[in-house]
Amino acid sequence: MNQSVDRVGEMSNPEVSQAVPRSSEAGKETCILCGSGFEPILSGLTDTRFGTLGSYEVHRCRDCGLERTWPVPSLAELKTLYEAQYNFGGETGTRYTRLRERFLMSFPYRVWMRLDGDIAFHSRGGPGRLLDVGCNEGRGLRIYTKNGFLAEGLELNERAAMQARIAGFNVYTCLLGDYKPTAPYDVAVLSNVLEHSLDPKQMLWDVHRILAINGKVWITCPSSHSWLRKIFGRSWINWHVPFHIFHFSPKTLRQLLENAGYTRSQDSFYFLHYGSGTKSDAVIV
Repeated sequence: MNQSVDRVGEMSNPEVSQAVPRSSEAGKETCILCGSGFEPILSGLTDTRFGTLGSYEVHRCRDCGLERTWPVPSLAELKTLYEAQYNFGGETGTRYTRLRERFLMSFPYRVWMRLDGDIAFHSRGGPGRLLDVGCNEGRGLRIYTKNGFLAEGLELNERAAMQARIAGFNVYTCLLGDYKPTAPYDVAVLSNVLEHSLDPKQMLWDVHRILAINGKVWITCPSSHSWLRKIFGRSWINWHVPFHIFHFSPKTLRQLLENAGYTRSQDSFYFLHYGSGTKSDAVIV
């Protein structure tokens, strides 16, 4: 579930907001992979998880097939939505959180990962420096540390980051493009993160910048070829508008990684899951 990196030359770091077209530019957007135009394939999508107002479409590149949500929220709009509705909401010290913590550190959880699929890479062992991008309140950091890594996190939700710091972890709340680590990382984890990015190619370039030579990036994200998507249509859980900006297939994810300068090592891989996260619903690309 990891991907080796060969370092390339200096790469530009444009502002994400400048790289992403706004809704007023509908029909003018071009594909980040091949430069071709998009066409709408689905309309009338709504936020079925949090009830965010608005109706959204999915557009597909005419040539390579990359899909994206439309209209695209601005970076400021997304930050507001994440802080209000997403990830950590401040719950600590409850019976639920204590039971969840015990389960995540338990032997039954490791058995469950073997049966259901390790989409968060919680069974991977160290040593080395690891950055968990979108670490929330640090659940994954605890597990990566237990597995031998020197784990740190990046999290835009300040309340979540504070809880991870209270637990003893270094967690930074700046954007990945602005982050300047004191030392490079051996592993960067993007577990269900890349599809949230306004500019996933830039995100991968930014990850590349903070990795050591032969560093690895571990990626999971939903697959646009999901059989669950075909069954549930507009009700598919992983449309997840407006939070899921891009919808990757095995082909488009592979092309994105190659375009960003990544190569696959002999013993490493990355995968997309079809919606339930189970091993039978995962495709290795």
